Amino acid sequence: MSRVVVIILHAEPGPAAGPLEAGFADARRKSADRQARGFAELGATVEVVATSPSGPGYGPRLRALAEAHDLARAGTGSGLIVLGSGSIPLARRPDRALFVAAATGTWRASTKQSRNPADAADRPAMLVNNRFSADILAVPAGADLGALPDVASDNGLPRWAAAHGMTVRDLHARWRLQVDLDSPLDVELVSDPRRQAAADAFPWTRTIAGVLQRVRGVAANPGAEVLVAGRSSSTTLRWVEEHTASRTRALIEERGMKTAGRHQRPVRSTL
Repeated sequence: MSRVVVIILHAEPGPAAGPLEAGFADARRKSADRQARGFAELGATVEVVATSPSGPGYGPRLRALAEAHDLARAGTGSGLIVLGSGSIPLARRPDRALFVAAATGTWRASTKQSRNPADAADRPAMLVNNRFSADILAVPAGADLGALPDVASDNGLPRWAAAHGMTVRDLHARWRLQVDLDSPLDVELVSDPRRQAAADAFPWTRTIAGVLQRVRGVAANPGAEVLVAGRSSSTTLRWVEEHTASRTRALIEERGMKTAGRHQRPVRSTL
């Protein structure tokens, strides 16, 4: 392999999918097509790969991709980028360019872009959008993923790579790259606000538009209270407090339900 190859994994809806599931899959496919065009403009070779629940898991699939493109023995300037069809929908050209540079081994991060002071800043590294929730990763030539275990999702990959001697860096400070299309609600949240809700671009548009309008009303009311529940970060809570007039309350879930190691205590949920 003598180039950067971008693989976009797209989960296809099943034959029994209803309008909500089918519409959500269509939204993710459109996002994948935008990403494909963006990476192609940067000179990468892009392939959108359809996946299904009955297919191989993330770990075996990534091992197969690395082997198919001979990543461990590829020459300098080559690399692999893997992301899901709903990953980083708000990414811009400069964001994608960083992942391409990381895949070629030409990008070097500053210490501000590393959460591990032991990382060497002068050598190529795996780059992810967030090392605790890796929706996209760029791996330069020479990386050996043959020993990657059968991880269920991409979230556990940075931890495994770091434990096996690979430098891992992330772009957690770029908020645009922390957004992912995990649900139909996410599609509406990243949609162009100038679009009229009545356009019914997706089956859920009219319903969600009404709900979001009520949420905006609560957030603008100094006498009201907004409860943020789920897996959120202190950065997100600070943003909510600074940009809304309402009082903010939070119920934060633990992370690691899929990626917790054997020696960690079981993750507990309050929801």
